[in-house]
Amino acid sequence: MTNRWFEERKDLFFRDLVHSFLEAKVFFDELYRHYRKHKTVPFERMQYWIGTETRKGPLWNLKDSCHLLFRIRTTSSP
Repeated sequence: MTNRWFEERKDLFFRDLVHSFLEAKVFFDELYRHYRKHKTVPFERMQYWIGTETRKGPLWNLKDSCHLLFRIRTTSSP
């Protein structure tokens, strides 16, 4: 049995997943450039990138998108 609601919207979920990935990647690239130049990573920037339960960062949003997409897909498989 498939989840019709999910099937109708799966393209949107994939788009959101790709967006979250690209946002996390761009932010990581900025952190890495800073590290290469200064040999340090500012804790505040790393904390923002990862996030918390109350203030989600780009990496946290990527994790949430993956969980939403792949958990629904596995539970809707025959």
